[in-house]
Amino acid sequence: MSKLAPPSAITLFCDDVRQEIGFKASAMGIYAGHMYITAPALALTKLVALTFLNLPKTVLSESIHVTVLNHDSHLMPPFPLELTKQAPPTEGDRVRLTIPIEMLGFEAKDGMAVQVRIDGESFHLASEVLRVEFRPGPMPALSH
Repeated sequence: MSKLAPPSAITLFCDDVRQEIGFKASAMGIYAGHMYITAPALALTKLVALTFLNLPKTVLSESIHVTVLNHDSHLMPPFPLELTKQAPPTEGDRVRLTIPIEMLGFEAKDGMAVQVRIDGESFHLASEVLRVEFRPGPMPALSH
């Protein structure tokens, strides 16, 4: 008897997500663990937490909630994933979901630590943390 792989999730923090032909998603302005801002607080049009979930079908009947936090404070109200009311795409014994979590009018502040948490009855997942850091002056160029 084979054991089911545990639930897993990957989150990309980015400026925007565009839907492409063939159900592809293109992430624009991806942050690699840090967001550097040129003022102690900076208003952004939005911040997107593009989250890819890979769940065993056995959790489909569970109550699953998504939370976006700054340290331990909610950045937006937690919301449920209602998997039983829709037909999510499946592969064998797995369910794969793409969830673009858009935070419109996002105010980035120095010292923030943004994280997505996904909690089911039998599992708890947490994304990597996006750290917001104030750096005065011009931003350094990307090195190749």
